[in-house]
Amino acid sequence: MGISRMQKVMLAVHNDEKEELLERLQKKAILHIKNIRESKLSKDYPEFLAEEEITNKEVEDQLFLLERAIEYLKGFTAQEGFINAFLPQKLSISESTYEEVISSKEPLDIARQAEKLEKRVTEIDRECGALFSQKEFLLPWQKLDVEVETLGSLKVAVLVAGVLNNPPKDWMKKVKEAPLDVETVNEELRRAWILVSYLPEDEEICKKVLAEISFEAVGFEGFKDKPRDSILQIEKKLSNLEVERTSIKQQSKLLSKELNKLLILYDHLTNILTQSKVENLVLLTPKTICIEGWIRAKDYQALEDFTNQFKTASLSKISPEPGENPPVELSNKKVLKNFESITELYGSPYSKELDPSPFLAPFFVIFFALCLTDAFYGLLFAGICLLLMRKVKGDRKLLWVFFAGGIATIFVGAMTGGWFGDFGERFGLSGFMRFRNRFMLFDPMKQPLTFFILALALGFIQVAFGYFLGFVKLVRQGKILEGVAGKLAWDIFWLAILIFGFSFLIPQLQGYRVICVIAAGGSAGLVLFGSGGPSRNIFFKLAKGGFNLYQGFMGTVSDIISYSRLMALGLVTSGLAMSVNILVQLVAKLPWIGFILAPLVFIGGHLFSIAINVLGAYVHTLRLQYAEFFTKFFDGGGEAFKPFRKEAKYILVEKGG
Repeated sequence: MGISRMQKVMLAVHNDEKEELLERLQKKAILHIKNIRESKLSKDYPEFLAEEEITNKEVEDQLFLLERAIEYLKGFTAQEGFINAFLPQKLSISESTYEEVISSKEPLDIARQAEKLEKRVTEIDRECGALFSQKEFLLPWQKLDVEVETLGSLKVAVLVAGVLNNPPKDWMKKVKEAPLDVETVNEELRRAWILVSYLPEDEEICKKVLAEISFEAVGFEGFKDKPRDSILQIEKKLSNLEVERTSIKQQSKLLSKELNKLLILYDHLTNILTQSKVENLVLLTPKTICIEGWIRAKDYQALEDFTNQFKTASLSKISPEPGENPPVELSNKKVLKNFESITELYGSPYSKELDPSPFLAPFFVIFFALCLTDAFYGLLFAGICLLLMRKVKGDRKLLWVFFAGGIATIFVGAMTGGWFGDFGERFGLSGFMRFRNRFMLFDPMKQPLTFFILALALGFIQVAFGYFLGFVKLVRQGKILEGVAGKLAWDIFWLAILIFGFSFLIPQLQGYRVICVIAAGGSAGLVLFGSGGPSRNIFFKLAKGGFNLYQGFMGTVSDIISYSRLMALGLVTSGLAMSVNILVQLVAKLPWIGFILAPLVFIGGHLFSIAINVLGAYVHTLRLQYAEFFTKFFDGGGEAFKPFRKEAKYILVEKGG
């Protein structure tokens, strides 16, 4: 339980065996490769660093081709189910299928076909866009019974087509007074499409009049026939393009049946590219590569046996550099391992820190249940989690955490009488009410103060436990005074205050009042004089200690009060469930359709209530762990242990298949 012990190593191999070693090392997945540029070796041997980024351009090009083809063909596959839409699943294949696909040229050929089809669709879209623009331009002129190529080409007169935008109301009068002829081709609202003709010698006068009536000449470049004939030609082209688009869609749909092959090859080539890029992280001598990295101490023998399979490879243990922290792998067993997902969302601990996962586990489950506070909600949510775990392949840790929270909610809901809110009471189910009352300890809606005290009590326990873990961490790091004065003293202080307060309610504790006062005063003095850290300036030390005393007191009080959100969210769940039940009652009274709508409202309303309250329970329970609990003992910010391994975005290869 906790954090795996790490060993730093140096692995060297001759260039002749480099590719084979990297490929097999990637399958082995036990070595965390350190970027050599962060090592002292990079300063000692700068000439052995890669001058430019090493990559595999051919593989990069193939990956780009595959990525575009995958995104294109996905649009022609069957629609994903509800679960897959929210939790995308990897394609499960056998090793034989994997080997068959990666050794074939077919996937790249399929990708190239998809690229051509996508390119042609883009061209069709562009052509259709241009044709629609042309059609839109010609539609107002379709009554013009003149071949547009003749406009402006008359020998004895000037013939111009144009548009009037918001012309003056007397524009027809002005036109009639001018030496020009006008034919109105189309007119709507405050726009008119007109054909104007005048003699060349009247051009100056006519242009002046046309400018006064807001005339804008238009050109028909690219058109020769009458507008209506050109429109018919455009519509025919559009029809042909739509036929071609339909054909491409059918071809693409047929091609999408081979999508899985592209997914397999994509993941394979991604891992090949990763192998190539490893050389950016290592020392490159003229004949060898030297890899510096970390392994789990328990895996050293396995790596040594692996190295011995190569004639030119050598492996050695090396000491970490001063101040260097090894990568961190959380190592818990069975149920507790699932709660690593909560820690990982926050960040990895440093190697000398405590792993918070096992310590937060019981609190997270209980707090989640208190926020949800409904037995039927917990039962349904646990069932949904089980269903998802059957569907999901890969990491299910967070789902297991949710499942545990759902199970705990069943018990907490029974103790607080939450069964679809006030379902039994509101619908007069006396038998169910007897069952409910048998397990119920208190009703949150009628006894909110009890719920409030319970939330604060749990908050006090977790905060105090956090201080104790902080004390343990500092002692392990050799900072005993800091641990006692900065962490343990607060536990003593608050425990003394708590016992002192209870002594006024419990006569048996009255004899401990003096001891409590001494303990509280002594621990406060310890914080004041001991938490300021080493300093020659006594005033600075006292000032810092005084600040720590104030901050610790006020911070702890506000932290504990924060746990009142457990009560607030629990009441929200009860209130929302009650609202759904009231709405069901109202709908049931509707004539004719009430008996049909009521069950639908009941199911839909409570499913919505489950969804919104589960989200609130998860978010606020996380916040209590991160903001109130972790701050007492956990820094985070360590580097996660990520061995050089094969990664998969789309596929999951079943071993032995």
